Amino acid sequence: MGECGRACMLHFSHVFSRQTTLAVYFMSLVGMIVYAATLSLGHLWVVFITAGALGFFMTGYLPLGFEFAVELTYPESEGTSSGLLNCSAQVFGIIFTICQGKIIDRFSTLAGNIFLCVFLLIGTIMTGKTFLAGKHMLCRVITSY
Repeated sequence: MGECGRACMLHFSHVFSRQTTLAVYFMSLVGMIVYAATLSLGHLWVVFITAGALGFFMTGYLPLGFEFAVELTYPESEGTSSGLLNCSAQVFGIIFTICQGKIIDRFSTLAGNIFLCVFLLIGTIMTGKTFLAGKHMLCRVITSY
């Protein structure tokens, strides 16, 4: 649902904003922190609600992340940046899954979730520090006249 909402927003507005990407990334971080905090409460319905909110923002980041990659690599084709983004997502997903599994086995579930929160924080900071020239959108505006 989050992914469809963000994709429709991008499609109809034709406006890409780094602030939108940063806000959704930050809300994913907040959702992960809340999820990690509520996991040990023992109330399953609370965990379901926080997991749903976390999923809403994390899957909603997908179309924004692809659009962000296209903006950053504009002279290159969208297929190249999307392919590299998919490949890196698979590699990092495998690495993080293995690492989190080992952290959970050795320490606790909370420690594994904190591990993911740290990397979400690093990603949020990196997204905030990234300079976005907006060349792709500028070319769209110029060619539409």
